[in-house]
Amino acid sequence: MSGRIASRFLVRHAFLSAFMLFAFAGSAAAQDALAKLRAEYAAQTNPVDKAKTLAKLAPREMAAVHDFSKAGDDEKALAALAQYRDAVVATTRALVATGVDASRHSGGFKELQISLRMFIRRLDDLILSLQPDDRPAFRAVRADLETAQNSLIDALFPESHPKRASGPGSQ
Repeated sequence: MSGRIASRFLVRHAFLSAFMLFAFAGSAAAQDALAKLRAEYAAQTNPVDKAKTLAKLAPREMAAVHDFSKAGDDEKALAALAQYRDAVVATTRALVATGVDASRHSGGFKELQISLRMFIRRLDDLILSLQPDDRPAFRAVRADLETAQNSLIDALFPESHPKRASGPGSQ
């Protein structure tokens, strides 16, 4: 009987060890992918290309922020979030400064806006999981991201002036 228990223990231990090894390898691979995309973003010079790369980077950045927060390191989470916010704000300003009509040529604008919408949604979930004392700093970063998203929406959907209705008084 004790041999059977020992073999079960060894099998469970082997499975647990293998799981931990794969989890660590997955985490290392995720960190490598994040570093690679950050380097790609930094190397870009064209605002449209930067925006597209930043859109790809968003889920990985949120995962890193979430991991820091989950580990109880809210300062690192906030620092990573602020770094991402700075990149978003700079890229949004650069896109708008190009003078491209985003409603006709949406490349970069649309990808970044969609990724920001999803990022902000996940950030809202994260903020709710934080201690009430830690929330204001995260909400301030969220507000900056929302402002950037709104400027992208304004560029994609510019205010159009309605045509005058031809009625009895306009003829």
